[in-house]
Amino acid sequence: REVSAGIVITDVTGFTNANKTRIEYLALSLRPRAGSQDVDLSLLTLSVLYDQLNVLTLNDSLVEHVNTDNKSVFYTPIEGGSSYTILNNSSAQHFGVISIHDPDSSVVNTNGINSGDRVYIIVNLTALIPDTAGLPPRETVSGKIQPETGSPGIYEMTSPAVFTKRIVDLW
Repeated sequence: REVSAGIVITDVTGFTNANKTRIEYLALSLRPRAGSQDVDLSLLTLSVLYDQLNVLTLNDSLVEHVNTDNKSVFYTPIEGGSSYTILNNSSAQHFGVISIHDPDSSVVNTNGINSGDRVYIIVNLTALIPDTAGLPPRETVSGKIQPETGSPGIYEMTSPAVFTKRIVDLW
């Protein structure tokens, strides 16, 4: 299980503030490794390294299917019809999960991802980096997503010098 199980991070996207001067939120796209057993998202730990090491866990109330009525995954509400979004309710201690592809609804029903599932983990950088209210240009952030068993997903990325749009492809 240690060899075949695990998480793969497929891309990292940033969401800037309205003035496009810093990245306030990260969306880490992940899936289980090929041949992996189911992964329990509630047992994941997410580490984020910037000026200090922060370890986050899942807030069970911040797991939802993507809302395709919105223009961006970042605006997915906590539950249908709610004005409270997963983005705004993630914190320095907890991340949220947005299910992008989940044919059996395992993500929302049991916090489990299995073969074929794709999710975004939403990380609040404003809460993690309060001195600058997010990740400034040309700065590097790194970390890993460690499942209960198996290989972690590892990421490291540097923010661009200029943010031309609110949604920034980082990796």
